[in-house]
Amino acid sequence: MSLSTQFRNELLIHTSDWSKNRGDASSLKTGSGPAQVHVAKFEVRVSRLAAAHSDFADLEAELEGDSSLSEELAKAGNWVANELYTGQEETVKVARLRKGFSQKQLAELIGSSQPHIANIEKGDVNVMFSTVEKLCNALEITPNDFQKMTANQKAIRADKEGK
Repeated sequence: MSLSTQFRNELLIHTSDWSKNRGDASSLKTGSGPAQVHVAKFEVRVSRLAAAHSDFADLEAELEGDSSLSEELAKAGNWVANELYTGQEETVKVARLRKGFSQKQLAELIGSSQPHIANIEKGDVNVMFSTVEKLCNALEITPNDFQKMTANQKAIRADKEGK
C-alpha cells in the first residue's frame, strides 16, 4: 500500500534495524484509535482590585500613596529580602528590599528615575559617584559595599545567562 492510499489510523514505519532482531519484516504497520478531544470551560473571576487597575504601575502608585499601608509594604519588602533571597550574595536589590523601598521610592529619594534604579540593580549601567553616594546614604551602606553588591549582581546574571 502506498502512503497516499493509507488510512488515517495507519502509519508505515521502516524498521531496518528491527529486521535483524525481529525476523525479515522490512516494515510494520501501526494503528491508533480515533482522536479524543477534551473540552473544558474555565471561568476567571476578577478581583475588585484587579478590576480597578489595568496597569501594575497604577496599582503600585495607589498602594504606595496610602500612608496606612506604607509600613506594611516596607515589612513585605523586608520579608521578601529575608525569605526569598537567603543564601544569595547581597545585591543592591536585596539592600533596597531590606530597607522597604520600592524602586520608585528609592529613585525619588535620590533624585533619579525608576528605570535607572532597575538598570543599576541589573548591573547594566556605570553609575556616577554622586549617585553612588546618594544610594549609599539611602540604603545605609558604604561605597565598598555598593561595589561588592554590583559585582555580585553581575556574577548572578552571568550564571543565569550561562557565561
